[in-house]
Amino acid sequence: MLTGDAGAHNMLVTFAYVLALAGRGRERLSVLDWGGGFGHYHALARSVLPGLELDWHVKETPPVAARGRELNPEVTFSEDDSALERRYDLVVASSSVQYAEAWRALLERLAGTANPLSLAREFLLDARFSAAGAPEDPVDHRSFLFTR
Repeated sequence: MLTGDAGAHNMLVTFAYVLALAGRGRERLSVLDWGGGFGHYHALARSVLPGLELDWHVKETPPVAARGRELNPEVTFSEDDSALERRYDLVVASSSVQYAEAWRALLERLAGTANPLSLAREFLLDARFSAAGAPEDPVDHRSFLFTR
């Protein structure tokens, strides 16, 4: 179904591209989706790479995680930082890091769930948000792909 939302289209196609790169040559892919809502990226991943076994983990707030478990039982939901105690093949934090007061520390912890990383690609998102206290208002949205 087409909605005419170019920004949403770009975001989903970018995710599919990143997922395909991460899953290339693998039979199984472990993913941490930090702030991943009810696990909607898991559903997209299954449609993009149907033959790939997915070990999908979402970190969310307690009420969202509880509802996510009902809606998406194939996904493991965490309500605390225990999801950061293991390693993943792919870590996704889509529109969630800005909600952490200590966002720099969170980024370090998210990066620590994978082997050493280097910047592979930057993606521009068709989204602009206001952020209290930011020197620019509104602020551009960008995504970064790091690889091992």
